[in-house]
Amino acid sequence: MEEIMVHEITLDINNKPAKFVRNDEPHLADITNGLKLQQQRLQMWGKPEGPSENDFDVNEKLLAQFAVDFWHGQFTLDDIINGATSAAVDAINAAIGDTMQYNTSTDAKDDGKDPKKSPAKTTKRRLKTSNASMPPVSKTVTSSLR
Repeated sequence: MEEIMVHEITLDINNKPAKFVRNDEPHLADITNGLKLQQQRLQMWGKPEGPSENDFDVNEKLLAQFAVDFWHGQFTLDDIINGATSAAVDAINAAIGDTMQYNTSTDAKDDGKDPKKSPAKTTKRRLKTSNASMPPVSKTVTSSLR
């Protein structure tokens, strides 16, 4: 049975907490928005002089837009920019991480067992003999890939 992702965020809207829920898997648009945000953060923190005020403004807008899109427009950009507490920002970052599948891949789990090896390949080919008087004999050859 597949686990359903549930993401919750609580924003302060009109001085009251408002809770929003998303309970479906991230879509391609969410992944793309996460990549854009990740790229912007890498560029802003990779500058020798560090991030500028403009970089922080761009990051805020991309983060807010990601949240609005991720939670399917249940709130506005203004709601998120003016009503996101540090816990809400943590929820957005968790959603980005889940969207980008940080540490959530079941393929990466180590169960302590050796990975399964492919079965040996069996091919049929004619083997040539050194005796010219005998016709080539067809044999099954098994080789193991290791």
